[in-house]
Amino acid sequence: MRKILITALLFCVCRTVSRAQNSKVEFGVEGGFNTSYLQDTNSGANSDAVYGVNLGITGDYYFSSHWSLAAKLLYDQKGWGNGYLIAADGSEITGINFKLNYLTLPLMASFHFGRTRSFYIDFGPYVGVLLSASDNNGDSGVKSNFESTDFGFDFGIGWKYPISKSVKFFIEGEAQAGVLNIFIPNNGSSFEGERSSLNVGFDFPMGK
Repeated sequence: MRKILITALLFCVCRTVSRAQNSKVEFGVEGGFNTSYLQDTNSGANSDAVYGVNLGITGDYYFSSHWSLAAKLLYDQKGWGNGYLIAADGSEITGINFKLNYLTLPLMASFHFGRTRSFYIDFGPYVGVLLSASDNNGDSGVKSNFESTDFGFDFGIGWKYPISKSVKFFIEGEAQAGVLNIFIPNNGSSFEGERSSLNVGFDFPMGK
């Protein structure tokens, strides 16, 4: 499955490059509401979800009216609910919610469609750098249990509406699927983060 996703990404990127014409750039800002959880890749089981936000800046480089290369830089709140920790005395503590804050950079091929090209879908990889981690007891020392970098794939679908010649409003649904174990390797276990969000924002066209 991952080989298929990577092949699709490479196809989209090559397609955008091959259509490099009428280029323009749009910069923007966005914010959104996150739902995130953890998946056990060995059993396929999912944890409970927790809620957070994402805030950041966006950029779109258009190769044609249909294709662009989109990038974001986001402060991204992720985590999961009803987890557990093994205490120093060996006892198990359950019912713990974890909050992980990342600086996330998605890079996506974006296809624009519709009569006025106001709808779009995008797909590509993301990398996340762990900024902080804590549980619902306020313990920030749990950060040492997690890898400093996350990686996965980002998928999105959205709609843009031109408010004026210099401003566009957009709304989008977005999903991130991690492909790396977010825990520092331990006993062969593997857990990957999943996140979905509903975002709104504004784009500011800078090209022709």
